[in-house]
Amino acid sequence: MFQLSRQTLCLLCVLCGSILVPLVEARLNLPQRAQSVRLPEAAALSVRAYFGRPAAVEHGLPPQLEQLLVDALPRDVRGACREMVENWGETAKGTEEWRVRLLQQQANRVWLVFRCGSRWPDYREYYDERLGVLRLEVATLELVPLGPDSDNDADLYRLAFVEAVPLEGTEAGALRVTQSSDNPCCDGPTQSHRERLVLLADSPQGVGEVFSVIIRREELEHDDEAGDTETIYRAEVSYERNPDGQVSAVIVSFREEVNREPRRSGTLRYRWNPTVFRFEEMN
Repeated sequence: MFQLSRQTLCLLCVLCGSILVPLVEARLNLPQRAQSVRLPEAAALSVRAYFGRPAAVEHGLPPQLEQLLVDALPRDVRGACREMVENWGETAKGTEEWRVRLLQQQANRVWLVFRCGSRWPDYREYYDERLGVLRLEVATLELVPLGPDSDNDADLYRLAFVEAVPLEGTEAGALRVTQSSDNPCCDGPTQSHRERLVLLADSPQGVGEVFSVIIRREELEHDDEAGDTETIYRAEVSYERNPDGQVSAVIVSFREEVNREPRRSGTLRYRWNPTVFRFEEMN
């Protein structure tokens, strides 16, 4: 499949005689915007009743509850799912579907993943995920961005909960965020796959990142003249803890290779600063 560059993909034009007519910009993945919505009363009652029984979530969310949560999403997010799947080709049009799954429940805070994909069998492996934090006591749903928001960004995201991380003054949730350029809408000379370890914690402004580091990156660039360039980056993450068992620092040991030849390696250290509510790199 022929690929225009990401920067120009959404500026397509139709040539009609000597006149260029711009088309409507295409949405290639779901929005990455911080948004908060209050659940309707019926949905609030349902989620409180269901998540008040933590053992029940082991078998996945009931379809009726999934639909209530999807219906509570902002309109632009729901519409972006249809737009994204439509860009996968004629056979995919009208096959978009939402799924909702539980990542983790911490008392009255429920971590959810909203997945947009297609019912068409050939596209089952393709989907885009976004994080939602459900606050049961106030019946609100917060959408937490985990990447840049751009209409011409074609990367697809997948989320996995790793562990709870105790910090001084709060507790963070560690997520593995996978970001891939493998999207049915687009194909081209550059392929990329990266994974980040992201720590999220509550602040007065809501749930947000307090730490993010790449733990895996694979990039393949094809050039007809120079040939292929393959970059592979790997990192190992470990924690230092204070006497109370709280994480006080993060240590990242990394190694990068280009075409299987070592390029750089080293160790980075980040210390938790509760005053500014984030990890800061140490010199």
